[in-house]
Amino acid sequence: MLSLILDHAKKIAGSWHVLLGAQQAFTSGMSKQRENSLYQPTEKPNCDFFKTHLLPVAVLNDKSVYVQHSAALRRKEAAHQSLVDILPQGLITFCKSRIIFANSAAYRMLGDSSGQLPATFDLSWCIPSSRRARELDRLHALQQGLTKGQQTRRLKLRRLDGSEFDAEVTEILVEGEDGREVQWLLRDVTQDQKMQLDLEEANSQLKHLSQRLIEIQEIERREIARDLHDDIGQQLTGLKLYMQRLIRKLDNPEAIAITSGLVEGTDQALAKVRRLSLSLHPLQLETLGLEAALRWHLSRFLEATQTAWELQVEGLLDTISPAKAVAAFRIVQEAVNNATKHAQADNLRIMLNRDQDGLRLEVLDDGCGFDTSDAALGIHSLGLTSMRERVASLGGHLTINSLEGVGTRITACLPVQREA
Repeated sequence: MLSLILDHAKKIAGSWHVLLGAQQAFTSGMSKQRENSLYQPTEKPNCDFFKTHLLPVAVLNDKSVYVQHSAALRRKEAAHQSLVDILPQGLITFCKSRIIFANSAAYRMLGDSSGQLPATFDLSWCIPSSRRARELDRLHALQQGLTKGQQTRRLKLRRLDGSEFDAEVTEILVEGEDGREVQWLLRDVTQDQKMQLDLEEANSQLKHLSQRLIEIQEIERREIARDLHDDIGQQLTGLKLYMQRLIRKLDNPEAIAITSGLVEGTDQALAKVRRLSLSLHPLQLETLGLEAALRWHLSRFLEATQTAWELQVEGLLDTISPAKAVAAFRIVQEAVNNATKHAQADNLRIMLNRDQDGLRLEVLDDGCGFDTSDAALGIHSLGLTSMRERVASLGGHLTINSLEGVGTRITACLPVQREA
């Protein structure tokens, strides 16, 4: 340190007479680099111990720490700038209504085909004329603290070439050198909206296709049921009558016994054909209605089991459309099949409620229950998936709640569309 003072002694001495005359601090402007440290001397007058003479005093300020901190700050600012520039979202900073900063993504969103923006660019450039005054008022209110920031909203913005696009804008308030500034974080949602529209269109087509497939399936079931009843059933009935006539003409006891066995087998085949025909398309559903068809199915299907069942109906079911009646019947049919075959339920309760909102159907059992996750449903039961598709094709929704060891509740809600 002493050597540094000696190095500057001559230069410092030349300024002391000025310093003593002015009696104020004086920075010589001289600096010295020594051992990786930067020093800057400052001279100021001071009194001696007896306060009789003014003595010059030199103070050396070590500026190396300041220089290091400044360099570190510049590096951080450069890193921050690089980070902001690689953001996929646009970032704009407003001072009043003037844009004082825009990152690369903002240039690409708002600029022309080359991504360029004019040197002087303000909010009025990027807002369509129909909303320009409103957005300027909002920006001023944000800067004056009259409106809360940190809000995300959808806004239509205008590019330099005049084309418009939909953006998601997040407003952020920051304190700048010239007062409160507003930052916009921009995300172009045009592609998102197009994808959403495409997805909705695909879902609509899928729903229509699913509904059409269900309709075709019911038509095929009806035709197969009719063929079983009218064709195969009639042939078996005719065969039975011929064999009964044959029995009356036979005298051989052995031949009579054999023919009687054939008649019995034909009766069993007729019963199976009749059950199969009715399970494919119950005639009671068309002739007697939904409630009668359900009671017939439950009594016939559960007669060989130990499962107790109860059917509760509230409201008039006669006004339900054929499509919804078939859907309700199939849902109960599948739910009862699952409850007896897989869940091994001892008790079943089926409830139908018809009101002004539509048809609500619930099937409850006290079986073993199952995992209701989508993966488990897909693995263990295609019937549950079929129920979902049926309900969705009619604009309703299906809910499945199940607890292992407790039981299962299946709820289907089908909306009303002014059915007559």
